[in-house]
Amino acid sequence: MASLQRVPTPGPGGTAWGTFLASAVGLFLVLAVLKPWGGEPAPAAPPAPATPVRADTTAAPTRAPGPHYRPNLLGRFPPAPAWEVWPTGWVVHFGFSGPLAIVPQHPSTLADLASGAVPLGPADQLVALGINRPAGVPLRDIRLWRFPDGRPPLRLPLVRLELPWQVDTFEVVGLRRHLAEDDIAGWPPGLYRLDLLSEDAGRPAVLAVPLHVAEDPSAGRQPPIRVGPSGPGWTFTPAGLLAAEPGTDLLTYGPDGLISRAVTAARERCSAAQIWQASLARPSVPSEAPLAACLPVSVRRVFAVGTDLAGGEVRELKLVRLEPVEAPVGELLRPDPRRPEFVVVVAPDGRPFAEGTYELRATLADGAVRYWYLEVGPGAADIPPAGGTH
Repeated sequence: MASLQRVPTPGPGGTAWGTFLASAVGLFLVLAVLKPWGGEPAPAAPPAPATPVRADTTAAPTRAPGPHYRPNLLGRFPPAPAWEVWPTGWVVHFGFSGPLAIVPQHPSTLADLASGAVPLGPADQLVALGINRPAGVPLRDIRLWRFPDGRPPLRLPLVRLELPWQVDTFEVVGLRRHLAEDDIAGWPPGLYRLDLLSEDAGRPAVLAVPLHVAEDPSAGRQPPIRVGPSGPGWTFTPAGLLAAEPGTDLLTYGPDGLISRAVTAARERCSAAQIWQASLARPSVPSEAPLAACLPVSVRRVFAVGTDLAGGEVRELKLVRLEPVEAPVGELLRPDPRRPEFVVVVAPDGRPFAEGTYELRATLADGAVRYWYLEVGPGAADIPPAGGTH
């Protein structure tokens, strides 16, 4: 029988597994002594970087409550030229701006405006309006009208705002607050019309875009867009008109009484676009230039207009509002039956004429027609009705 051999048992310097086990137990005991059990938890690892915010979701700046505008709301890159409006503003703390296709037309009736208005969204979100147009279409000027329910139309003062890119086919405008250059106002809900002075076959043309701003259900009643100065009305009586000097082409009557104006009448009718273009060119229009006949007289608060043409009997005098919606206005009055050349048109209900562009047309006894033009500016209706009798 083969002899048996004794196998030695592992001692203190035994196998590698034994060494590893002993080291692990020792490390555990050291950590148990050093770790502050029951103390404050260690801070969590920082979160992963957030996804970059797009240009049209810029966080709202910190400033006093009210509308505010940032050029980067329009995005990093300019849009391709096309007929579009870009309502721009904020939804909570996120900015937005996006295109809405438009088809500019010639000014239409109020009913047509309401039926074809482009929706711009709620009033509490809208801050500015971008206007994109095709290449090669000139844009001379921009006007904005608002049509409050039950009130005359208002021409709103605009301010052109900065663009984030250098292009000549895009404009962005806001409502000027209190006629200040560096602040903009909110957009009240209601019906608007955007007027663009352009050209058609080399002639000035007005292109109109009806717009609608919805009410904010959570905001309650909206404040008026403009608060005008209060003051005494003008007492209008026929006797007050007799202060006119014979031979005065154009007469206007306001809160301060009669203003005689030596304005040469036009012998041919001017379009609303020509009148607008002439007002932009003032005062550099030469008197002999064809556009000079279309220059409007700028007024603010007018209760009556008329003429006192020396030696020319006025058979008919008619005042027509050309812009924003064409309509005859006023009541014909002959203050002195002995003077057929002295005729006046009086504003209805003793109130001043509403804002807009007007044509005063006189038809003489020999059939000749004479035209004068007036621009009644912002604040025209911010005055109480006139007292007295007509």
